[in-house]
Amino acid sequence: MTLHDELHRIADRAPVADVPDDTWARGRRSLHRSRALTAAAAVAVLALVAGLAAWLPTRDEPPVADSAGGVPSRIYDPPSGLGTEPDLAVGTAAAAFVTGRSTSHVVVVVVGARDGAYHRLRLPDMGDPTGLGTELTLSPDGTRLAYYARTEPGDTSLRVVDLRDGSVTRVTLPTWQAGLGTLVTGLSSSPTGRWLLWTGQVITGWSQNGGRYGHSVAGRVQEGGTTSETLPGGDWQSGGIADDGSVAVVRNQLVRWDGEHLTRTPVPDDGSILSSTSTRATGTGAATVTAVRNGDDGPAISRYAPTSDSAGSADADLRVVETLGWIDDDTAVVATTRDAESGYDSYDLGLLSLDGGQPYRSIGTTDVVGQLTVATALMSSDHPTVDRPTPDWADDGGGLPRWAYALGALALVVLGLALIRRFRTRDS
Repeated sequence: MTLHDELHRIADRAPVADVPDDTWARGRRSLHRSRALTAAAAVAVLALVAGLAAWLPTRDEPPVADSAGGVPSRIYDPPSGLGTEPDLAVGTAAAAFVTGRSTSHVVVVVVGARDGAYHRLRLPDMGDPTGLGTELTLSPDGTRLAYYARTEPGDTSLRVVDLRDGSVTRVTLPTWQAGLGTLVTGLSSSPTGRWLLWTGQVITGWSQNGGRYGHSVAGRVQEGGTTSETLPGGDWQSGGIADDGSVAVVRNQLVRWDGEHLTRTPVPDDGSILSSTSTRATGTGAATVTAVRNGDDGPAISRYAPTSDSAGSADADLRVVETLGWIDDDTAVVATTRDAESGYDSYDLGLLSLDGGQPYRSIGTTDVVGQLTVATALMSSDHPTVDRPTPDWADDGGGLPRWAYALGALALVVLGLALIRRFRTRDS
């Protein structure tokens, strides 16, 4: 049998293949779909990579208000896992606050003015072992940080850190009759930082369970000084000090001390809560006095001398949690919330102003309140804050840090590349 006959015999016994007439057309359409999916996957991967590059934090130095730097529009509370730095020479600060308070030590976070970097510091002998007296304040230009220190009963002081070189100046506080020193509960600077005002209470007793405290006291310290001068009149909490050392506070009356004479002046009763949360004093003898207070109709800012003027937010649900400083005689920097009992994770940073227009406007947010201080000389009404990149460790309100989202995006990129390779293999 020839090969030709054998092939005929095999062909006669083979099953008949039923090939549809449109098989070739369907094959071409499948090839076109595969190529289209490959192109779409490639475009998606490129778009994802481009978007990820634009969204992730950059290490480039962000814009600042001027050569001195700026206060960030978003202030985060860094995790304790970052550790602390031994060197206090961290440079000019935009903000500082207390975090990680415990019975053994207090950690202070200093935010750099030029780069927005967060520095966790252990300040020498800061605070009281009970957790009280952890007050601090930045000088308006952000170069110095003053805080309360206590080493043992009777040994209380203020310390002033020069953040440019890390040097620390000790300011001795009064010991009083009991000989146990002073608990400081408030610190503030004059408009240009020439004077420091402290307020607090006399320590009358001390034990392992904590302290006992007596009447209110206050004092002033001149820039570069190592001793404090006690103020007359007792309670100056929430008071302000002018650049000539004169002091003022607003309660149900305006109280002023010019270094020699103590005066008390009635203030108008406008139906609001007249006890101020912060007082600004400027001019010779505290000639100009402005105060922030929480009124019945919301936060208000009022001038009490030399003339009277007032402006409010007209938002009864808004409350000033803390006054962080003053940009000028008419403008205060405040931290606010709409419900102080709600347990919000962040608070608004805002400006409360007498200068017409909008009495209150939001300029940012902060995770921390209570002992937050900002360098007000780096702020202006027109440009109060600057934007900074979100730190790698920060939770920006989405529930996960950015690195987690970046990891998920990377997984999508890998999946897209795998799909492209699969489609190209099928085509070949």
